[in-house]
Amino acid sequence: MSTRSTLLTALLSLGLAGCIHTPWAAHRIHVAQRQVLDAPDSAAGWMALGEAYRRAHSPRKARAAYQKALALDPSFTAAQAAIAEIQPRHRIRRLEKKALRDPGNDEIWGDAADALLESGDAEKALRFYLHALRIDPQDEEWINRVMTLGGQETLLEMYREQMQTNPDSDELMGDYGDLLETMGRHEEACLAWQRAQQLDPEDNEWHDKVSGCAASGDSSQAATSLLEALRARARENAGDDEVQGTLGDALVAAGHPEEAIEVYRRALEIDPGDAEWLDKLVAIGGEPKLQILLGLSERFPTNDELWGNLGDLYLDLGQREDARAAYRKAAALDPGDDEWQQKLRMFGTKEGGKAGEAPATIPEIPE
Repeated sequence: MSTRSTLLTALLSLGLAGCIHTPWAAHRIHVAQRQVLDAPDSAAGWMALGEAYRRAHSPRKARAAYQKALALDPSFTAAQAAIAEIQPRHRIRRLEKKALRDPGNDEIWGDAADALLESGDAEKALRFYLHALRIDPQDEEWINRVMTLGGQETLLEMYREQMQTNPDSDELMGDYGDLLETMGRHEEACLAWQRAQQLDPEDNEWHDKVSGCAASGDSSQAATSLLEALRARARENAGDDEVQGTLGDALVAAGHPEEAIEVYRRALEIDPGDAEWLDKLVAIGGEPKLQILLGLSERFPTNDELWGNLGDLYLDLGQREDARAAYRKAAALDPGDDEWQQKLRMFGTKEGGKAGEAPATIPEIPE
């Protein structure tokens, strides 16, 4: 058997021949294969073949070629680096695909996040850990990883969202307090633990934490101090809805829902289009959301976000004509906001598009 035939057989045995790729990738691979066939003992030739496969997104074949180059020249540092780089990337891609096939498995998302973190992609790893945490909000491993990567504020927001839908859960409120304490926000943590104790007076965990909030064994002084500081800050920043909302959150945690309702109303008056204050007001006060939005639309008729929120609610209620009218109002107020145009396209050309437009495919609205 000729040397070339022997090398071709070797390529086939390594899985480095007979592959289907795009024309440009196939050309690069073909050139590299010819070089290997002409100079089978050239580590550089095998390295070039590995690079061709890497650029063609064939990590397994690229790794086999790199390993062959390294076998020919154990001191070939470029091949060593390529193998070290491609292994975690291949693992990450495999785990990402596995996670997408099983979107409700927090362990797989966590494994993918671990691999991303090992590769140095901390930003993407944080997103994967947060996804794992949304699947299993009680998993301390994901909580600790998110905290380590600086995602504390996102964690707090996740807890707030959960507490809106589960306002009577002392465990959620207590965990929220634990997170605040970890972040060094001791007085706010005391308020949360105090609220958890109110929700479940029989739970000794909350009793112990509330008792430890102040040197005297009573957290009322710390709680009062924080609320007074937040009230003063809210008075000084009367036009800042975020400051008002923070006070509202603290009042809820301290067990003062009536005052919190008034504070959330103030926040909503400052920014009528902020759905966060609206949702919190509805969750605590029980007033129908539609009634609140209609009242706001009369007082703030030029706020496009407000009309958009009204359109969303009408759509949830199945009132398509009213929803379309609200989105059209929002689009007229802010023609440059693509969100309203996108939502209008849900109704098709006859309902949402301009005259003479071809029928549009209804896009999926991002959450």
